[in-house]
Formats: sequence, structure tokens, C-alpha cells
Amino acid sequence: MKIGIIGLGSIGRRHASVLMELGGNELFALRSKKGQLKSLEEKYSSIKELYELKDFLAEDLDGIIISTPTSLHVPNILDVISKRIPLLVEKPLAGFFDQISEVPVLARPLIRTAYCLRFHVISQRIKEWISNGELGRPLKANLVVGQYLPTWHEYADYRKEYYSRSELGGGALKTLSHELDLALFWFGDFKKLAASVRKVSNLEIDVDDNSFVLGEHSSGVVSNISMDFLASKTKRNGTIVFEKGELSYDFVKKQLEIYPYEGKQTISEKIEDKDFYREQMLDFIQFIKDGTSQNSTFEQASHIMNVIDNAEKFSSSDRWIKVN
Repeated sequence: MKIGIIGLGSIGRRHASVLMELGGNELFALRSKKGQLKSLEEKYSSIKELYELKDFLAEDLDGIIISTPTSLHVPNILDVISKRIPLLVEKPLAGFFDQISEVPVLARPLIRTAYCLRFHVISQRIKEWISNGELGRPLKANLVVGQYLPTWHEYADYRKEYYSRSELGGGALKTLSHELDLALFWFGDFKKLAASVRKVSNLEIDVDDNSFVLGEHSSGVVSNISMDFLASKTKRNGTIVFEKGELSYDFVKKQLEIYPYEGKQTISEKIEDKDFYREQMLDFIQFIKDGTSQNSTFEQASHIMNVIDNAEKFSSSDRWIKVN
């Protein structure tokens, strides 16, 4: 297949590496004229690099991956949507909620958003436990993700990266929105929410570094989601309370445990180290072939952007109750 990539930062290069490992794919990259080319390793030499949109679109591509800074996602979609080919857009779908309405309705079925944790074995196993009903109905959940921003990408000055800058669509709430998507993936759409979206540290950024979203889902599950740029050790874990027991998971330790309330012993699973980025790229290739995909749909990704927008509005409003 002929696959185009717009943006060859860290995540764009990861997608390119996986596609090259899968084989049988011809890759084309639309690059800006800012000198990043010299920073590419030799292993990317097979990628054909282009600097003009018209030349990029003239390559008769089968699909396009958009992995630019968040604020550019919708402008990039609008640049290429006339080709009527499948698109995989990095998360979140847009830098700002009001950008989404610019995307033509008829083009939306061709767009998927790359929430890669959907393809992690832990996410799939939790989905199975919810579906099989052995623990009864899920009641509530706590989802936690945290990392220390200055050491996240050690090769970069965190103050200059998109996730640290409001005009580029940064902030913990947007950058770490995988947990919002997991909550949707497991429990259904958000129906109500309350939130705190704040910058509480001395990090040299102009976006939130510590955010909480308390949500009620269409399934009735209540979720409490914590996202921050302040954790000294990277963490991505959580618990789900069911009618008949409790499930805990840890993406970093690759572990899942079930604690039934009655009659059964604790079930502990050490999760195999499967490349979920590879599974996501296989899914995108399948999407190009026949239109089927487990990646987040345009509607689901738009819903997450709506949650983010409402969380920011709630946090900045006067709906908090002051305690005397």
C-alpha cells in the first residue's frame, strides 16, 4: 500500500517504523521546511519525503496518517479530505472543540482517531470481563495516568513542545486523553461530568498540568479520571468495581488482577508484552481495505473533545461550592 504520513515527530516515526516492519508498504512523508530532515535516522531512508502538499497528494495514496501537533489536526484533515481516502488522526481529534464542525459530514466516516491503548491486551481483557458478566455489572472506576513532563521526552526541551503550549492544543487533559477514551470504550458515552483543570506546579508551561474528570456514563458507571504531568514515576493504572468483585490493572507493570467478593480466589494475570502500535497499524490497513476498524470513530473522538471542552468550562465556572 501507499501510505502518507503528515508529521514525522516521535509518534509519526513510531508509526512509520511499524509500517516498515510489516512490509509491503510504500511510505511518503509531507515535511515542513524547517530542517528536521537531518535528524532522521538512517532506517527511515526509504521514506519518500515531500515538501509541497500538491506533490504529496499527487502520489495516489491509499491512506494517510496525521501525526502533527494537536492544533493542526483539523487543518491537515481539511488539506487532504478531498482525496476521499481513509485517514488516521493522532489523538485528540482536534486542538479545540470548535474546529470539529469544520470537517464535512460526508467525510467523517473516512476518519479514525489513534487512541492506541484500545489495542493493548489489558484494554481488550477488561472489555472481555465487562462483556462476559462474570463479575456482574460494573459500578464505578478510577483511572489514573501520570508522568513528569520534563523527562517525558528526554531529547526535547519540554517548554517548546506542543503538549506544553496552549496555542498548539497542549495540556494534560488533551495530551493524556487516552484515559477518557478508555472510559468511553469500556463504559459508553459520558452523560454528566464535573472537572478540575488546573496548572498547580512551577513547570514553565501555559496549560493544565493536573486535571480530574468525574463522569457518569450511559451504562450508569461513575468514573473518576486523574491526568497529570507531575508524577515522579510514570503510572497508568486503575480499578473497576463490579457487583461481584473488583478488577485492578497496571499498564506499566503489565498486570491485571481480579478480586471476587465471594467463593473464588484472586485471579492474577501477567499480560504478554504485545506491540499494540503494531495492532493499531494492522487495524488501519484493514480500514483501508474494507472500512472496518476498532480505532475511535469520528463521532467517538468528537465526543471526547466535547468532554474536554465541557471539563474546561466547568473548571473555569463558578459552579464549585465554596466551603466557609
